[in-house]
Amino acid sequence: MQLIQPITKRFLAIEVPLGATISAGNRVQFNYNPDVQTGLIYAVQAFSVADWSTSPSGAAVVSTMGLASLLLTLVVGENEEVQQIPVSDLRSANVNGFIRLFDNKKLNLVKSYVTINSTTGLVASNSLMLGLHYQY
Repeated sequence: MQLIQPITKRFLAIEVPLGATISAGNRVQFNYNPDVQTGLIYAVQAFSVADWSTSPSGAAVVSTMGLASLLLTLVVGENEEVQQIPVSDLRSANVNGFIRLFDNKKLNLVKSYVTINSTTGLVASNSLMLGLHYQY
């Protein structure tokens, strides 16, 4: 079996601030981004502080342990097509360097969200960094 990694056509780093109060069960929405709102997402990566120390806004990035406390839900149109995938599974270093591939999904990013499943490893005002590989 041959495993093929995606060829990056376009890449966008998305910062998801977790907020000043971290509570299990909280949902954190994505912000609107016109660059990716019209694109087709074919791969998603997550990064921890071991990969990316400070977010673009200057916030500390979630720890590797903290990624395991987060679940990602991706909305396509109005449907939650990818529900509660563990964010730690999207970190390439955790899965032998591979990138999680999707089937060219046109995400509704403002309806997609991250759920705080537990507070283990999370610190108030941390940001989750995601990388979206996409094309038009």
